[in-house]
Amino acid sequence: MKRTFVSILSIAALGFLAGCAVYEREPVAYGPPGAYGPPTVEVVPEYYAWDGVEYVGVVHGEYVYLGPGHVWQRMEPYRLQRFHAWERSHPDWSRNAIRNEQHAVENKQRNQEHAAAEQQRNQEHAAANQQRNAQRKLQTEQRNAQRKQQNEERNAQHQEQNQERNQEHQQP
Repeated sequence: MKRTFVSILSIAALGFLAGCAVYEREPVAYGPPGAYGPPTVEVVPEYYAWDGVEYVGVVHGEYVYLGPGHVWQRMEPYRLQRFHAWERSHPDWSRNAIRNEQHAVENKQRNQEHAAAEQQRNQEHAAANQQRNAQRKLQTEQRNAQRKQQNEERNAQHQEQNQERNQEHQQP
């Protein structure tokens, strides 16, 4: 009887555990590599070169290529491998690369706009901080004046109490 009960519990436990098993599957992508398109890059490389297949540049250490619609996109691993193979036979590619003049002009304008906006924000923050500090100083002065008045009132009360005690002690 004991063995039957243990066997039934073992089978039930196995059935329970088997029902709870989680099987993870790798996502399957259909189509050629990059069929769904890599995420686009919001910046444009200052220099780029033709590697025999497409234009390639580097933005902040990340390789990009000029994709459909003249949009710079991050390079997928297979493109990067092909480019590195080309790069081994063209080690000076970055020195002979094409300078993106339009990007340089746009980048300079963008930097000037950002600098002006940052200066405006800094001035606004400075004015707000100055106003906040003036308010805090006024509040502190009011609080200190109130505390001073309370202390003076307490001192006056204590003096009266001390005088009354002294008079009581002096009377026989």
